[in-house]
Amino acid sequence: MYILNGFISNFYGMNNETKIIFILNPLSGDGAAIRKWNEIEAELQRLKFNYQLVSHKGDLKDISFETISQGLDKNAIIAGIGGDGTHCAIINGMMKFLEKNPGAPIPPYSPVPLGTANNIAKSFNMETGNLSGTALTRLLKGIIYGANFKMDVGKIGGHYFIDDFSAGFDPHVLAGRDRDKSLISTNPILRFFLKGYIVYLANVFKSLTSFKPANAEIQADGHPVFSGEIFNIVVNNTRIYAGEFDFTDSALPNDGLMDMLIFTGKCDYLARYLVGNRLMHRKIRRTAHKNKKSLQHLKAKSFKMKFHHPLIYQTDGEVIGNSDSMEIIVIPSALTFKIPVDPV
Repeated sequence: MYILNGFISNFYGMNNETKIIFILNPLSGDGAAIRKWNEIEAELQRLKFNYQLVSHKGDLKDISFETISQGLDKNAIIAGIGGDGTHCAIINGMMKFLEKNPGAPIPPYSPVPLGTANNIAKSFNMETGNLSGTALTRLLKGIIYGANFKMDVGKIGGHYFIDDFSAGFDPHVLAGRDRDKSLISTNPILRFFLKGYIVYLANVFKSLTSFKPANAEIQADGHPVFSGEIFNIVVNNTRIYAGEFDFTDSALPNDGLMDMLIFTGKCDYLARYLVGNRLMHRKIRRTAHKNKKSLQHLKAKSFKMKFHHPLIYQTDGEVIGNSDSMEIIVIPSALTFKIPVDPV
């Protein structure tokens, strides 16, 4: 084991030429990623895979940028261990590298999903949850032997996202959840009982009375498409949103387009969530959505939004800030993802 400049690197030279660079934050998820590492490492050694661990107690965007900048073998693959926020941070580092080095080769990326929602992994039908035994073996083999998938990336301002963007009610709920989690973290008893979706659902109910909608003007590919009051806006690149919902099952993360949903009011919002669970039959979801005439579903390469007062917004499960003007663009086939393709 070598410790250098914030890195913790384990090298295990094996016969496989491909080298997996695992990146994680040992503090994220109350240490879930680093606790899982021993089991991951044991399976990597059993499979005789060549790997390195980069563990960094800080912004993974910076460390992924630094890791790539140091130069990697042409057969390297980067794998992030954590939730959607972890993957988004690493992807931002990779995209920042491409900004500064246009046309430079960049390794494929593979997510190891250990978060709460795991939207990205679920959108590709990857294993999530406990990730032990056969599930872990399948996931690790997928990093080496999986398919190369050209992935679109969304951009808002100087920030990139690979799964979703939302403005309005949903980020308002996330911000409340983050505040409550911060308070709960100081109390070990509350921290044990109040986890994940419990805290999130509590903030859904609180936000239903405290959130204020905004009037908006929206353009898609330079053309006006909406003017009026909005309660929530979702822009999807992949299909799964908020862990368990499939609002845009026609979304393709490699078509050069993003899918926007405009919720015009509280009733639209609640009705959409009521029938939007990803486990519900597709015909039921599609029929219900078609009957909601007030809810708009748009596909475009770019979206411009202006609001009459600032709205909070998020990408990939992380609150970014507040703004009364936003523009989203799509960068087609920006990155290569490695995803499992063996039969399930």
